[in-house]
Amino acid sequence: MRTRLCALALTLVLPACESGTRTADDEPATVTFSDSAGIAIVTNTGPRWGADEGWRVPDTPLLSVGDAESSSNEAFDQIGHVAQLDDGRIVVLDQRARVMSYFDADGGFLRTFGSAGEGPGEFNGFELLGLRADTIWIADERQRRVTAVTGSGDLGEVVTVAVDNMRNGVVGLLPDGSWIVATDLLFSGPPPEMNGLMRFEAAYLRGDLQGAPVDTILRAPGNEAIVRSTSATVEIMGPLLHREVSHAIWNGQLAQSSQETAEIGVYDPDGTLRRLIRLPDEDLLIDDQAYAELAEVRIAAVPEPARPGMRMVFEEMPRPDRRAPFTTFLTDSEGHLWVRDFSYAPESHDWQVLDPDGALLGIVTVPDGFRPTQILDDRMAGVYTDEFDVQYARLYKLERF
Repeated sequence: MRTRLCALALTLVLPACESGTRTADDEPATVTFSDSAGIAIVTNTGPRWGADEGWRVPDTPLLSVGDAESSSNEAFDQIGHVAQLDDGRIVVLDQRARVMSYFDADGGFLRTFGSAGEGPGEFNGFELLGLRADTIWIADERQRRVTAVTGSGDLGEVVTVAVDNMRNGVVGLLPDGSWIVATDLLFSGPPPEMNGLMRFEAAYLRGDLQGAPVDTILRAPGNEAIVRSTSATVEIMGPLLHREVSHAIWNGQLAQSSQETAEIGVYDPDGTLRRLIRLPDEDLLIDDQAYAELAEVRIAAVPEPARPGMRMVFEEMPRPDRRAPFTTFLTDSEGHLWVRDFSYAPESHDWQVLDPDGALLGIVTVPDGFRPTQILDDRMAGVYTDEFDVQYARLYKLERF
């Protein structure tokens, strides 16, 4: 069978809670902690921050690196991740070019590592697996291996891993040196005839950096997709506002959601569910007008001759009835979980911040066009995309008050 893929659109340990519900005198009534059959339940009904509390990210960046008209060492193709190392150096992973660029703390170019290819230090896939001290681990799905890049920016250890695909994302490294990735089970065997809107199953796999056999620790609903199949082909399309999976390594555990409800599961590395965190309820039914406006934005983004055909595709496309409550998870250096709010406006970035116990602190808004990939105690590193789709590696100040 020939398979054709196409796309249209498009990370705590809580002490065991007592049975029943508890609150503390210094805890607002916006969060309750309870226990159900040994699973801690954290229920949030609102933020803990008051009107004069919270954190903010100013609009002016601390540093911006990258320009479409600059030298090749400073212009980026498709940035996947930006991180600042302990010594102040900035590392930028360009997924399309398969190159990792190093800059000093002032944005001056230092060196690059990597290229496209199949040899040592070359990549066909380029995803950040994690940082351990000053060593950066890169996952290459297509070559089924992970590569260590030393603190000096040189090739380190290369480990072959038994993972068929990482199509639901690289989750990250655990404190013991093992790692978790999320795959999908669509191609685990000959698929039956499938047509329409459906969700595939995601599997979370755990392995180590010595190449040991991989264990499946969790299965959950995965990506929502439109499938059209025949006896010869399977065509998969991502509809507008489709639900995916959200995940991150959070204080040594896996935080995961399939975006069906505003609920986050927290699992031990062996897949044991330890906690359920419930965020405030909201209406997840898709707004018809907002959906139509988003479709028009996508249609306008393609060349004019292709717009009638794209419009027809959107008109005929099955659409989900419900949207995701949130999208991306990130963790910061202080042990908080950051949950990016859903928004019909792709450039809008509001994040819910949870403390290490799972209590909702409040909302932090980052500048339009900025996607954080690393959050430290006083700054954020990430990707800024301007109105011309030019990408920059940026640092922004994070003010906590």
